[in-house]
Amino acid sequence: MYLIYYAVPGQASLYQLSHPSVMDGVLSVTLTQEGPGAPPIPITRVTAPLSLLAPDLDTSVWDWLISEDGPYTGGFLVPNDQVPFRSKQIDMLQAVKNTRNRLRNGVAPTPSGPVDIDVDGRLNISGAVQMAGLLGADFDVDWTMADNTEVTLNATEMITMGVAVGQYINFLQAHKRTLSASVNAATTTEELDAIDITAGWVPE
Repeated sequence: MYLIYYAVPGQASLYQLSHPSVMDGVLSVTLTQEGPGAPPIPITRVTAPLSLLAPDLDTSVWDWLISEDGPYTGGFLVPNDQVPFRSKQIDMLQAVKNTRNRLRNGVAPTPSGPVDIDVDGRLNISGAVQMAGLLGADFDVDWTMADNTEVTLNATEMITMGVAVGQYINFLQAHKRTLSASVNAATTTEELDAIDITAGWVPE
C-alpha cells in the first residue's frame, strides 16, 4: 500500500507503507518515501496507538495514518498497482484546486474595470456594497482598481461591482467542480490525459 500526502499544496509526497508490527509493546509502521529518479528514503517508524490493534491490523493502522487523529491527515491510500494512475489523478485534482484558489485571490473583471479580490479586497468590496445599499444616492467612493487606475463609483456602480465579483467567484467554483468531477470520473491514465485542466477558467 502507498500513501500520497500533500504537506504543502501542489507538492505531493509518495510513501510506501510497511505492514504494521508490534515490538516491545509498541505498535508502529514504517513509511518509505519515493520520488522520480531518486532512491527510496526510509522514514522513521511512526508509532500508532495500541487501540488500533485489530484482526485486520494493516487496514486499521493505515486508515489511522490519514484520519483526523493521524500524522498524515487528508492523505490518500493507494494500492500498489494503482499508484501511477491515482498519483496523476490526485495531482490533477490538487492542481485544479490550486488554480481555483489562485484565481479567487487574484483579479476579477467588472463593468468598472479589473478589481483585486484577495481576502482584503473581498472584505472591502463587501463593506462598500453594504454601505452603498444603506446610503443610496448619497453614496460615492473613489476606488483603486487592480491596474492602479482610480474610479469614482456611485451606489449602483458599487453594487454592480459587488455582483460581478460574486458571479466571477461562483463561476470559478463551478468550473472547479466540473473539472474535478471529470478527473474523478476517469478510470485510466489515458482518460486523464484527455482532460485539459488549464482550459475554461476565463468567463466567456
